[in-house]
Amino acid sequence: MTIRFWKGATSVALSGAILCLAVGAAPRMALAQQAQDDGAAQDYWASSIWSNPDRGFQWYPPDQLPPKPSQRQAEEPPPAPRIDQITDAEQFRKELLRLKDVAVMTPTPENVYNYYFAQRVALDKASRFSAVAKQVVWTHPEIDENARSSMASYAFNQVELKNAQLTKQWVADVAKQYGLVFFFRGDCEYCHLTAPAVIALQRKYGFEVLAITMDGGSLQGFPGAKPDNGISQVVSNGEGVNYFPSIYLVARDSNRSILLGAGGMTVEDIEKRIVYLTRGGQAYQNAYLNQQE
Repeated sequence: MTIRFWKGATSVALSGAILCLAVGAAPRMALAQQAQDDGAAQDYWASSIWSNPDRGFQWYPPDQLPPKPSQRQAEEPPPAPRIDQITDAEQFRKELLRLKDVAVMTPTPENVYNYYFAQRVALDKASRFSAVAKQVVWTHPEIDENARSSMASYAFNQVELKNAQLTKQWVADVAKQYGLVFFFRGDCEYCHLTAPAVIALQRKYGFEVLAITMDGGSLQGFPGAKPDNGISQVVSNGEGVNYFPSIYLVARDSNRSILLGAGGMTVEDIEKRIVYLTRGGQAYQNAYLNQQE
């Protein structure tokens, strides 16, 4: 009985001793941790701010560093440059078109201003290009059109005189091989206006003119006009004549016909068309180019 009591007392005594040790050690551990923290804080305030790349600003304690930016924030693209800062031509065109579309679809004062600002930038670029282009062309005769065909008044007049001489020569040659068929209507205003030009060509070059009235009406200067007996189908290759006036060149020795044009025309208009629509037109062009070389 005594032995069991002693064993129980011993067990209780040991448990109490362990509890006392634990209770006594807790304050000492807390003090040690506090001392360690105080030391870390002292080291933080005493150390250089450049010694640790992860160190926060001085108003942050060591365990409360400012959060680092997330990966998504770090990878955000920079803002798009203004149009006057763009150096790529394709990007510039796209941005100009985008600003125009935005201004048209959403015409707020800001959007309209942005588009007109971009347009001003584009015009400035074009002006600078034009200025440099003139300088380059004027200082390189091989690409200067004025060196090939001078536009000075005296030179231009001389070229025009030669052109007129060539035109007269070729039209006179054509008049020996072709006649004119003039289709008109009596109620057609342009027909009355074009008739004097056809008469002038007849007198100037000796063209034989056949006037065809498509409605039975008359036209001053052509008292002997003939009604259409099917000639309109022949000269138009079966397509018919539907616009008035219409003037055709018809070869004297063949069925070849050439439509010079429809509607009101002057003598100069008809001459130019004769030159360029006949074989002589190609020779005329060659002669003109040769005299310019």
